[in-house]
Amino acid sequence: VHCTFCATLRLHNQYKENNVLRRIEKDQLTEANRLINKLAQENQKLSKVDSLFEHLLTYDSKFKNEKFTKQYSNQISKEETLIIWLSDLHIGAYNEKFGFYQLPNYDQKEIRRRLDKILSTFAGQSYHNIIIVDLGDSIDQYNKETTRGGHLLPNNMTDKEMSHLYFDCMEYFFNNLKNLVSSNSYFYFSVGESNHSGNFGWALNLALSYKLQQNGWKTYVSDYPIDDFTVDNMRFICTHGKDNQNQSKQFPLTLNPQTELYFANYIAEKKLNHNNEKIYVVKGDLHQYAYTSGKQFDYVSVGSMYATSNYIAANFGNTPWSINYSNIIGDNITFGKIGD
Repeated sequence: VHCTFCATLRLHNQYKENNVLRRIEKDQLTEANRLINKLAQENQKLSKVDSLFEHLLTYDSKFKNEKFTKQYSNQISKEETLIIWLSDLHIGAYNEKFGFYQLPNYDQKEIRRRLDKILSTFAGQSYHNIIIVDLGDSIDQYNKETTRGGHLLPNNMTDKEMSHLYFDCMEYFFNNLKNLVSSNSYFYFSVGESNHSGNFGWALNLALSYKLQQNGWKTYVSDYPIDDFTVDNMRFICTHGKDNQNQSKQFPLTLNPQTELYFANYIAEKKLNHNNEKIYVVKGDLHQYAYTSGKQFDYVSVGSMYATSNYIAANFGNTPWSINYSNIIGDNITFGKIGD
């Protein structure tokens, strides 16, 4: 009897062990299939981006030779350096109707109207340097969601149509800016990461930079979520406010102790606090302008040319569109705002 019981117990244990092994094998197979599907999806996305990037490098905008039609005087300003902070353009965003507010269509006509208002502000003036800074979220989405994934967005355009619209609008803006505003040097600077545009926006900005170089612009498209440039004794640390993937909380609208400590550490680690430079941290993301000062640097949030989606209107109110700019004369800097 004892031997029969032992045999039965051994068989029972063997059965349990076999079940455990089968479950492990099943789990491993499920995880392997999940990873294979994920890699296949990522490879498909990369193939689409590669195809779009190759297409955009040879893209010839139909607005390339179009002139800005309004007439302005030949007034010459005293400003030596002009910085235009282009942030959160969200080209391709679609405003659904019947939300909390009846938002305007953010189509080619409306985008160009806003760009015209920026151009008209500086037309006929002259500067030693003109610097255009892109602070991220140049386009609204990729594959119908933010490039972080998991956040579906309303849309009525394909990725390629969105890319065409972005290039049409940007070439219209940059070509007319150079025709209307004289300068010794034209610069384009773009941050490397943002939560809506991600690497897709980075690729578009890189392709745009090649086009600009052909027209005499000096360009720099960063690979990083935070980067910087200098104008005389002023250093501008630029970031979108939220990166492609890792940042769980965006940088706030106004400076708080945690953010001040973060950038103080960043400045120290990057050894950016030398030569008594005045330091400015400039960011986008929250679609509003605000200026606050810390002990080591001033902190500037800039407006959005897109401004308001139905989500923003429902949760934060109807924010008007705006872009910010800076005039630098010697050691003095002023910040201005353009909008309706």
